[in-house]
Amino acid sequence: MTGTGDRRWMAEALEEAKVAFDRGEVPVGAVIVLEGRILGRGYNLIETLGDATAHAEIIAIGAASRTVGDWRLNGSTLYATLEPCLMCAGAIDACRMSRLVYAAGDPRKGSFGSAVDVREIRGFCSGLSVDYGLMVEESSALLEAFFRERRSEEGKIRRGGRVDEGGGLENRFPRKRDVGSNPTLSAMNSRGSERIGLNRGLRKRGLPTR
Repeated sequence: MTGTGDRRWMAEALEEAKVAFDRGEVPVGAVIVLEGRILGRGYNLIETLGDATAHAEIIAIGAASRTVGDWRLNGSTLYATLEPCLMCAGAIDACRMSRLVYAAGDPRKGSFGSAVDVREIRGFCSGLSVDYGLMVEESSALLEAFFRERRSEEGKIRRGGRVDEGGGLENRFPRKRDVGSNPTLSAMNSRGSERIGLNRGLRKRGLPTR
C-alpha cells in the first residue's frame, strides 16, 4: 500500500523520466530512497551511452551504491515509473533492496506480475515488498507522448522512401488519453519537444547535444 511519502518520491522518479524524454530516450526514471533520503537517481541512457543495460533502474542502483559505498542496499526502496524488466529485477534482487514501487505496468516485459512474476522463482526477490499503480496516469501519458512523436518521425522517414522497422514499448501502452488534455503534461511536452528539436538540429551539425 502506498502513502503520501511514496507520491513524493514517485514524483522525483517522474522528473527523471522527463529528463530522458528531453534527451530523446524512452522516458523511464527511477530513484532509490532510504530513511527519507534519495541515495541514487537514474533515467534511461541506452541511446546516449550505446549500452543496452543502461536502464533507469540500473543507473539508479549504481548511483546509490556509490553513495553508501556498498553494493548492499538493504532497507531501501526503488521508485520506478515503469515496471522493471528481468535484467533490472535481477539487479534489485542482487543488491538486497527491501521494497519496489512502480507506476505503469509493462505487459510485454514487466517482471513483477504483468508479463512474468520473478517472485515465483524460489528464493528470488523473496523478501521484496512490491506496490504498483502510483502516478500511473502521469507515467503512461509521458510514454504515450514519446511514442506518438516517434511514430510521427517514422512516418516522415517512410514518406522519404525509407522504412524504420524499430518497434517495442510503443505497442505496450493504450493510446486512450491525449496528453494535450493534461495541463501538466501539455507544458512538459511543449518544453520537451522544443529541446528535442534543438538536439536534432545539433546532431545534424555534428555538435554535442544537451
